[in-house]
Amino acid sequence: EEADEEEEEEEEGGGGVPSGPGVDADGKPRAMEFTLPEGFRTTAVCHPDTYLNKILLGASDGRLMLLNISTGRTVHVFKPASLGNSAGAAVTALENSPALDTVAVGLGNGRVVVHNILYDRTVVDFGHDGSGRAVRSCTFSSGQGEPMLAVGGDSGTVSVWSLEGKRLRTLLTGAHDGSIVSAYFFPGQPVLMTSGGDNAVKQWIFDNQDGSARLLRFRAGHSAPPTHVSFYGEGKRLLSAGGDRALRVFSTIQDQQSRELSQVNVERRAKKLKLAEQELKLPPIRGIAWCEVRERDWANVVTCHAGEGKAYTWRLANGVLGEHALTPPTTVGRDGISDKGKPVCAVAVSACGNFAMVGTEGGDLHRFNLQSGHHRGAFKRSAREEGEAAAAAATAAVKNSGPRRQLNLRGGARSIWNMADNSYAAG
Repeated sequence: EEADEEEEEEEEGGGGVPSGPGVDADGKPRAMEFTLPEGFRTTAVCHPDTYLNKILLGASDGRLMLLNISTGRTVHVFKPASLGNSAGAAVTALENSPALDTVAVGLGNGRVVVHNILYDRTVVDFGHDGSGRAVRSCTFSSGQGEPMLAVGGDSGTVSVWSLEGKRLRTLLTGAHDGSIVSAYFFPGQPVLMTSGGDNAVKQWIFDNQDGSARLLRFRAGHSAPPTHVSFYGEGKRLLSAGGDRALRVFSTIQDQQSRELSQVNVERRAKKLKLAEQELKLPPIRGIAWCEVRERDWANVVTCHAGEGKAYTWRLANGVLGEHALTPPTTVGRDGISDKGKPVCAVAVSACGNFAMVGTEGGDLHRFNLQSGHHRGAFKRSAREEGEAAAAAATAAVKNSGPRRQLNLRGGARSIWNMADNSYAAG
């Protein structure tokens, strides 16, 4: 039948030049529009193998439609009931099977139906991961070995099904920290590639004895917009923090060296507590400081976080969170309690790499030893000096209302400290 249609179209074209609704007089393709049945809102599409000039459309009400794009005619409409979709869940994914006339249909309620479109008959019905969330991508394996169907969706989990045994083969829980956008089996290989809304691409290989998969390699970036970016060292690496609460290091030469710094078993704890990894990570980063001199000796990166009353250290050489958290003491010198609980809002690391400076929203500045994490003193002005500093800043602002030719620090020389004896530097 398809061959007859092809011959008729060639005869109508005249002289072997294609013509018809999809091409112009010169045989060049042009845009086409099709009028779909009332209420049919397309949500997924695929081209079944060997179906000449035909595409399969999925709708938001659970219907499927086989459309001839050459003639614009509807070949067949598949009712939701024929897919076992009596609730009319939306069709959210369509994928060809290596077997002719067979496609995988992903639904908005988390089910996957393998359907024969030639006979309008369901071959097998899977439940994905039991979350009830929409399926976004399906892919079939090919070549030797057990035929498999991998399914990904909004839950971030990949379910892999054995088509021969019609059973669940393995479940990749939390494969992505967000919705899985696409999944793809490499032809003839037991290798699955997935991409997700967490801005990550991952490869999984099915070579374990129990049939499960392991992570082969991956590339990832921030899953939320970056908020702080800084060159590190000689400029061959970048440190960045983002709204996803992650601290990452990027290599400007070899992307294989780029990675996220570990926050100590977050993935394992998230799986145990059945939470998203982001919920267990440190709050968003407000500031980053570093010194590469002591990178291989101890923690050499310091960060402050929104609402946190402490600063955190990181071992960049090992790519992990450091063993010390720098918490300013509640008392400072003779003035007693010093703004207990005020969040840390600024950090810096000395050029020698031995000390970290931690500033709080209460106006205190503290010095810590990075190797031991111990507090090594504080820099604090009295209330009288604070008033004098504010007055000096106001006076400087009036005097420099014209073009600025110098930097005026709040309080002048009293804003520069001598670290050797905690005194003011000479102004």
